[in-house]
Amino acid sequence: METFEDQGCQHGLQAGATWLKQVDENSKYFHSCVQARAHQNSIKKLKVVEVWAENPSDLRWIVVEYYQRCEGK
Repeated sequence: METFEDQGCQHGLQAGATWLKQVDENSKYFHSCVQARAHQNSIKKLKVVEVWAENPSDLRWIVVEYYQRCEGK
């Protein structure tokens, strides 16, 4: 005889399997959304004392220098 708890467990397994199938089918869509968001959130250039910095190594240095000054290091 199957108990109520057994039915709930079985339903949870079926729901998990359905979710995994949907995620697998939509993985290309989700990956493209993540890539678009990362591109949107990236810093492409910064203006420091009337000069624009666009080189990734310069940007990294500017950001690190700024936060080090903020922390008083």
